[in-house]
Amino acid sequence: SWGADFGVSPYAASQTYAAHLATSPLMRTSRFGRHRLYFDLPLEQGDYMVELYFIEPWYGRGSSSEKADYEGMRVFDVGINGTTVIKDLDIWAQAHYGRPYKRTVWAHSDGKGLRIDFPKVKVGQAIISAIAVSRKHEPGYVQEPQIGFPNYSKGFWKTLEYDTMASTPDSILPPKTATGLKVDGKRKGNKIEWLFDVGVAKVYAIRWKYYNPEGQRRLHVSVRDQNGVVYVSDEVTFMQTQQKKTKRKTTSITTGSFVNAGHYTVTVSGEGLSDMVFDELTVE
Repeated sequence: SWGADFGVSPYAASQTYAAHLATSPLMRTSRFGRHRLYFDLPLEQGDYMVELYFIEPWYGRGSSSEKADYEGMRVFDVGINGTTVIKDLDIWAQAHYGRPYKRTVWAHSDGKGLRIDFPKVKVGQAIISAIAVSRKHEPGYVQEPQIGFPNYSKGFWKTLEYDTMASTPDSILPPKTATGLKVDGKRKGNKIEWLFDVGVAKVYAIRWKYYNPEGQRRLHVSVRDQNGVVYVSDEVTFMQTQQKKTKRKTTSITTGSFVNAGHYTVTVSGEGLSDMVFDELTVE
C-alpha cells in the first residue's frame, strides 16, 4: 500500500468499513488503492478459479432519485500475474450503490502463486471486498475445504451468493463469431432446456438474449454432458429490460473449461421464467 511511504500500516491506510451497508458483513469491508494495491496468494502450481467480489460503498449513498448517475466515477482494471483479466470495471454501472457484484476469472500459477493487482486505475481508486479461490481439480485430487471465516454458517455463504450480482467479463469470453450455433429452448415446468452438439474440444461461450420486463432475476444455470457430468452450476443475474416487447438484454457465461465433442444440455431454472422470453441460445 501507499501507506508504507509514510510509515503507516497498510491495514490502516487502505481499508474501509461501511457499517451502514445493508448487505453481508463480509461485504462491508473493502480495501482500496491504485496501482500499488495488490494481493499475493501463495498457491502451488495449477489452474485456479478466482472469484472477485466488489461493492460500491460510497457513490450513490443517500440518493433517492432514480435519475442519479454515478457511472464513470470509479473505473479500474484488474490483473493477475501481469495479465489484465478485467478491463474498465465500473462497479456502480454494473450494480449501483451497496450491491455486491462478482466477477469470475481463471488463472494459472506456475508454482510462485498468484498476484492480484490493479494495473490501471482510470478514475478514482480500485476497491475490492473479497477474493475466493478454488483449484481446478484433477482426477483423484482431493482437498479439504478451507474457509477464512470458520464461524460463518453454510447459510451465510448461500445468502451472500443469492444477494450477489454475477457476470462473466467480456475479456475472458471467447470472441463472437459468425458461425455460432443457434438453439431453440424447450420449456419444462419451471425450467428451460437447450440441447446442442459441438464437434471441437474448446471453451465455449453461451449467450442469452432475453426479454424480462418484470424485474431483475437470479436464476440457476447448469451445463451438463450426455453422461450427466456437470460443467457449470451457478446463479446468474438476468437484468430487467424495458417494457417494450422488442427490447432485449444479453448475458453470457462460458463452459469454464474445455469440453469435448458431444451432446450438451444448458438448463435455466427458477422463479419468474414464465414472465420471460428467450430468443435462440448462441453457442460459440
